[in-house]
Amino acid sequence: MYATLGTYDSVLILEAPEEKAIFKFVAMVSAEGEVNTETWRAIPFEDFSKIIQELPELSFVIMNIDVVCLGHCAWDLLFVVDEFPQPDSKLEALESFQQGGGPAATAAVTLSRLGARVAIIGKVGDDIWGQGIVDGLAEEGVATRGLIVEHGKSSPLSLVIMEGTSGKRSIVHNRGTVDPLSPEDLNTELLFSGKILLIDSLHPEAGLAGVKMARDKGIQVVLDTGAFKPDATELLKFVDVVIAPEYFVSDYAPDKSSADVCKDLLASGPEVVVITQGERGGVCFTPKEKFSYPGFEVDVADTTGAGDVFHGAFVFGVLQEWDLKKTVTFASGVAALKCTKLGGRTGIPSLQETLDFLRERSMWS
Repeated sequence: MYATLGTYDSVLILEAPEEKAIFKFVAMVSAEGEVNTETWRAIPFEDFSKIIQELPELSFVIMNIDVVCLGHCAWDLLFVVDEFPQPDSKLEALESFQQGGGPAATAAVTLSRLGARVAIIGKVGDDIWGQGIVDGLAEEGVATRGLIVEHGKSSPLSLVIMEGTSGKRSIVHNRGTVDPLSPEDLNTELLFSGKILLIDSLHPEAGLAGVKMARDKGIQVVLDTGAFKPDATELLKFVDVVIAPEYFVSDYAPDKSSADVCKDLLASGPEVVVITQGERGGVCFTPKEKFSYPGFEVDVADTTGAGDVFHGAFVFGVLQEWDLKKTVTFASGVAALKCTKLGGRTGIPSLQETLDFLRERSMWS
């Protein structure tokens, strides 16, 4: 049951209390009702009653979700080396660290840092990596009540080896033993609470069920295709926007040009198709127009997660009701800034940092 705990105007709750929930998410609010998104905090339930007692003048109001991200959540281990290891060799890493990863999860973190109210639907194991995934998302202000923790299962894990001199990377991925999301796993109350549903294609059965239900409720759906997967093509019929990497196009139809593939994708249902091309920017297709958007030159430290960050930033632009050209330019800027620091999430910028970056390059007004 959702509950209002007062009649004041200073604190807002993002996530309502539930029996299995761990956190409530709060932000300070001005007397005029403006939310300070920089103050999002994850507060453990056991500490919350103490806060209420100490600050009795504060109000606690349930907040709606802007975006629900559905899909893959993982843990990344990153090692930076002088050069890639040869067979039967040993190398000492120049630097190493770990943090949460996964397409849907990293997009959710991006949205939260930009100021959106976001929730995640996914599945992890009850190992140390799974705990890190949940804690990392909660600390970023992402509502985690849609995350299922499977007992006795291991979480998805990625080993990222990056060559420090070139910035090139290799990724070794283990899906873990956690079961794929199923339609029965979906928290429909949470799914229907957002204005936009962003999904990756790594859980096609649950994804298909989710997009169908979202469309029935009039919720806009954005698909991150990732690599081409034949079992995920059915998703295309039920989404509004498709964002695909350049290599998806050649795998989808090797004998066709990019333009013809995008025409086919549009004919299958989406209103917008975006093809990302890394540092070169990308191309957008709609039934009425085709145009390119720019990439940005930055000092690249690590490109891990850049596409996932682009997807989250794109959805943020849709939330703001910006036109398509403005939205993809913004998303390209956010993704470029992410690449200036090691790790898939470390460099994800705030809204203000992104706008400053774009204005310095005369790309924002």
